[in-house]
Amino acid sequence: MTITERIDADLKQAMLKKEAKRLSVLRMLKSAIHNRAIADRVKELSDDQVAKVLKTESKKRKDSIEAYTTGGRRDLAQQESDEVDIIKEYLPAELDESAVQAIVDTVVGELGTGAAFGAVMKEVMARSAGQADGKLVSSLVKKKIGS
Repeated sequence: MTITERIDADLKQAMLKKEAKRLSVLRMLKSAIHNRAIADRVKELSDDQVAKVLKTESKKRKDSIEAYTTGGRRDLAQQESDEVDIIKEYLPAELDESAVQAIVDTVVGELGTGAAFGAVMKEVMARSAGQADGKLVSSLVKKKIGS
């Protein structure tokens, strides 16, 4: 079952169970996926493309959580956090810090400690296959190469 099919099935279940918040998030995800398909001029997106859309939507909400927390709006931050939790159900599991550190160590070992930050970041993100948080990778790479 593809990610899109799971979203469709869960959308129907949310309608039947009258779960308003879940229904809203799933509709938003379907819309974002549909909009990306239109932008890419394809009929359907692959699971990898759908996962990228979901990661983008998750990142938007994480950024909003930071802004709301800074602005003292805990209620809105909690709402965004709930949405992130629903989106995460459809994403592959993220790598933990130790797994990302191992990838960073390997890449820096191959490229050398004098390698450019961008080159190391690009290679680490490619090897993690999108399962690593960009901020975590960035901080680990900076610590490792001293940029």
